[in-house]
Amino acid sequence: MIPWSVLSRATFRAAQGRLWLGLPLVGISFLLLAGPALSAGVIFRYLPGSPALSSAVEAHGVETGAFLDPRERAARWPRGWGYSPVWAAEFEGTSSTMRGAADADMRQPAGPRMTAEVWLRLLELSPRQVLLSNRIGSGDGFTLGLELGVPHFTVTVDGATHRVTGLGEIPGDSDVWIAATAEYTFANSLILRLYVDGMLNAEESVQATIPSPYVIPRPIYVGTEATGAEDAPTLTGSMTGLLFAAVVRDYVAHADYLNTAPPFDGGAYFGLPAFHDYEPGSFHLPMDQRISAYATPVAHRFFLPHVNDEFIPQGTGVTSDAAGQPSLVYVSYYHRTRTNRLATRQSIVCEIDVATGRVRRTIRLNGRLRTAHVGGLAVVGDAVYVASQGMVERYVLPPYQEAGGRYLDLAADPEGSRRVDSKASFVSSFQDTLWVGDYRRAGEVQPYLYGYPLDDAGLIIRGADPVAYPIPRYIQGVDLFEVEGTVYVFMARNRNSREAEVLRFR
Repeated sequence: MIPWSVLSRATFRAAQGRLWLGLPLVGISFLLLAGPALSAGVIFRYLPGSPALSSAVEAHGVETGAFLDPRERAARWPRGWGYSPVWAAEFEGTSSTMRGAADADMRQPAGPRMTAEVWLRLLELSPRQVLLSNRIGSGDGFTLGLELGVPHFTVTVDGATHRVTGLGEIPGDSDVWIAATAEYTFANSLILRLYVDGMLNAEESVQATIPSPYVIPRPIYVGTEATGAEDAPTLTGSMTGLLFAAVVRDYVAHADYLNTAPPFDGGAYFGLPAFHDYEPGSFHLPMDQRISAYATPVAHRFFLPHVNDEFIPQGTGVTSDAAGQPSLVYVSYYHRTRTNRLATRQSIVCEIDVATGRVRRTIRLNGRLRTAHVGGLAVVGDAVYVASQGMVERYVLPPYQEAGGRYLDLAADPEGSRRVDSKASFVSSFQDTLWVGDYRRAGEVQPYLYGYPLDDAGLIIRGADPVAYPIPRYIQGVDLFEVEGTVYVFMARNRNSREAEVLRFR
């Protein structure tokens, strides 16, 4: 969070409804230094607010500071919900340049194999914009850029240029994640791919014979076009807008990472998990390399929001449209810092659009369970039930408004909240019943699943005794589905940090 002492010195810039909190600069250039090595697979990384995690860069006419989108002020403004604002580097057209350190060129056997990514918000679209590149003039290297707002990825090897062009113009004045990969195969095929906001946008495959080793020239240029002599290139700024992050890696990132929608939750990387931000010199696997193959086909996927705000996802609930297709997903979270401190932020429920994977609203709980683990979540009509600490609470959701606030403070409904005959480790609903269950370890008493009847208004019927069923230990969630007249009960069981399974009962 930005302290008030910084705010009092900040440069306020109001433009098209935005507020920029820029830290004051001395002169027009600055140097951000980091250790000589980055985590495994990272050739270059620039994070405006994290110089310790960034490559060394030399910037001119670039201002860095905390950026607060108007929609984020409730959560990320000082004296707000306490979430951290994102940092951005502001580029001002031709006067803003950024160049990485002149490290030694990198050599790849049977390359190129690389991934380039930028997280940005362009305030102006011009005929030609270089976003990320290591080329000088028409020399060898790569360029991730835009022409008339249309993204392209170009790789030049031994004077031969190969290019993939996107399908359309990216939106201006909006957050956009653009990624590109180059992959040379043993069949002498060079495959270039472009991704926009977690979807494959364009792909080109060309036959090429590339000598080994393939050389990746350095330095890397950000928002800057380099021309002229290699030993003293002329740098010209080519971008007007905000850059939130830029990364170049020496491998092709996992397809499930590149093809998964970010939630645009207002946090770092637009909500993509920042697990690949390891300290310089460390050699942990980046986040995308730890994605495994799925044994079960996945119909739709997106990254869960607010993990970079140190929230732990717990329960899920789904609503469907008239055709029975899922339309909204609700996820409950509790807060836990990286140093394992609890109850420093209130628990939340996120409302996510299934079609886009984007957060619609984030709801902060203000009942007795305001900082509880909220291990489960059930959607009943226009309300959600959360459960923890031996009780369930009901929160009525106001009608959604496109122009409304995306952060809501809700109070628990006293008519819909009550103590239950359970630890209330999780909760779900099916037809006319609210199901509440226990998580218990080996050696603890038998866990049960309790079914509480609901009335027509979706409230627990007072005075009605629940039905109870014994369930296995280590159960962390239960849901019920009806398929062709048969009701199935699914239970998620997590024995330890390495083994998990889904059990199915009739």
